[in-house]
Amino acid sequence: MTRAEQLATKDKVALEKQRLFNRAGRAAREYRDNLPPEGVSLTEAHPGAAGFIADADRFHTDVVGEELVRRTAEHERRQQIVDHRRRQKQDREENRWTEMRERQARDEERWGALREEGVKAKKNASGIPYDMISLTYRKGADGARLRHDDALTQHRAALRSNQLSRLGDGRSGYNIISGAPCAPRADPPRPLSQAAPAAAAAAAAGAHWMAHA
Repeated sequence: MTRAEQLATKDKVALEKQRLFNRAGRAAREYRDNLPPEGVSLTEAHPGAAGFIADADRFHTDVVGEELVRRTAEHERRQQIVDHRRRQKQDREENRWTEMRERQARDEERWGALREEGVKAKKNASGIPYDMISLTYRKGADGARLRHDDALTQHRAALRSNQLSRLGDGRSGYNIISGAPCAPRADPPRPLSQAAPAAAAAAAAGAHWMAHA
């Protein structure tokens, strides 16, 4: 017996394994039948088994590759965020332009309807029967009425001017500064309305009809 064999007989682990291997009975037979091959522990799968994996595959030794995978995943995540924001801005811009085109179409339709109706053009029409370009009164009853009102305004202005002149001269009959006699100022006649002759003619016609009735 060699020295290694002598030392092995004194090893407690080797002695325990030998005793378990030499046991008799069904449990011993199942133990010997299921005993893993040499060099493989009891809790380790032998090569070729479904749960076997080599140490080179179990432990990841490519640190640079692992960092590359992490950076690639981070870059893809950031790129997805940028693409998502770009699509959101693009959709928002397209919606804004669509709303602007629809609003412009509605405005054009509204202005077209207003041009056809002529409602806005009526606002530029003058509210008085007077032409600001030719400086003439319009024909008709409204123009005649405005002409008469303006004549009354001018008549009142002339009366006021004469009254101020009389009061300014001190009612003495002569100019208090130069001593010259003041010429008498005649008040202008009150302007007659354009409707007065027509009213007089209508009244005369009515009286004539009543006389011959």
